[in-house]
Amino acid sequence: MSARPRRGAPAAPLGAVVAAVLAGCDPDVVVGHDAVTAPAVAAESPVPWSAHHETGDVSEWTGDGFGWRYVTEAASLVTGADLAHGGSLALVATVTRSDALEQAVVGRRVRLTEGYYTAWYHVPATSAPAGRVLLKLSASEPYADLFDLIATPRESELAIRLYDHGAGAFVTDLDAVPAVPVGAWFELEAFYRASPGEDGRLVVWQNGARILDTGSRRTAPDEQVTFIVGSVAEIDSSEPLVTYVDDAAIRAGQYLPAP
Repeated sequence: MSARPRRGAPAAPLGAVVAAVLAGCDPDVVVGHDAVTAPAVAAESPVPWSAHHETGDVSEWTGDGFGWRYVTEAASLVTGADLAHGGSLALVATVTRSDALEQAVVGRRVRLTEGYYTAWYHVPATSAPAGRVLLKLSASEPYADLFDLIATPRESELAIRLYDHGAGAFVTDLDAVPAVPVGAWFELEAFYRASPGEDGRLVVWQNGARILDTGSRRTAPDEQVTFIVGSVAEIDSSEPLVTYVDDAAIRAGQYLPAP
């Protein structure tokens, strides 16, 4: 399966797994994306950083030159006042029916050996659970997909699975994690130690409960990280796929296991 060409889309890669993955099946191919407005030197990107979207746009992500926004043909990414987590506005990522993978995402580049990446999500109830990529942690220079957190259909609900692009496979058991709270705000927080050695690690919490842990392993070529939130999906339903995102943050810190 291959992605159709995008009008005006640059050639720089920012991939995502195809619809087969979002449906809970094995992945097929990786499709392209842009990084055309990404900064040249992520080392100067400030940490801690946060975005609460009360400005009515994505300037908290992009205004200092260390972030970018990318929306494909049958998708949209706007700020809306109909539902918000911590204030009056939130990002609204919408994907509509299409014959290709659609993306409504915003990204932030940073140089950080180990730290925490957080965002709040609201997935409205729909007639059937629909999979979507919610959060990505990727390499920056050059761009390369590394890890995706994917809300994956599991019978009548959704659950978070971790896809490892380096291994070309899921590295977590779909049945071993709690369901995503549909119709309510929930937090995804990832501790990420970006390392080319065996001391790397990725740990994920959902609403404060640890749901995923890769253990010690290689996680990245270096400490240049791209943090991406939004929605990446392919749907064949006439019902739009809407995902709300709010209160994203990056902070430095070591992994502190629960006592």
